[in-house]
Amino acid sequence: MSEWRNVWYNRNEKDDHQLCLECGEKMVCHIKKICGPCDLPLHYITDKVAVGSCGASYNDFTLIFNLNYPENNTSRGEINKMVGTQPNRLFDQQQHTYYAIGMKDRDTPEDLETLRKAIHLLPDVSKKGDEVILFHCFAGYSRSVALATAYIALHYNKTVDEALAMIIDKRKYVGPNPAFIALIRTELDALRRG
Repeated sequence: MSEWRNVWYNRNEKDDHQLCLECGEKMVCHIKKICGPCDLPLHYITDKVAVGSCGASYNDFTLIFNLNYPENNTSRGEINKMVGTQPNRLFDQQQHTYYAIGMKDRDTPEDLETLRKAIHLLPDVSKKGDEVILFHCFAGYSRSVALATAYIALHYNKTVDEALAMIIDKRKYVGPNPAFIALIRTELDALRRG
């Protein structure tokens, strides 16, 4: 259960590169631990929820949470909602509801407040129940995993640990910021109490 925490806390900041954990051949950064050819841009966690990196295609999704700040063209601390096709995605003509979330992978008060606001959007975003949702950040490693954990726990009536385990089962190289997971526990308890 605590394996992802060990990755976060025990990483050696001075050791920026190591061999890929999948193929053992290519050098990779300390965050992802797998090389590009071994890394898929997204993984379906359920038939309706996927977690991915900035390389994920939007074509199969009706609801997108883009936590890839600052590349998502939103300001830090803001959440912008857009509906329509995304002009920066060539050949993408499907209608999306798109949330650009301006937060870094830091446990600063500003980023935690932005995550708190995003968590409180979750009860209302999937009212129809037929949406196919993509959560993505730059690497699909921390921010997107954290918000997807909150969504799965809330909409599938799981504990935070069960939801995170579902994600790790499908996308094994993840490491959500422990402060994000702690905030998710607190906020989901509050949402469930009403």
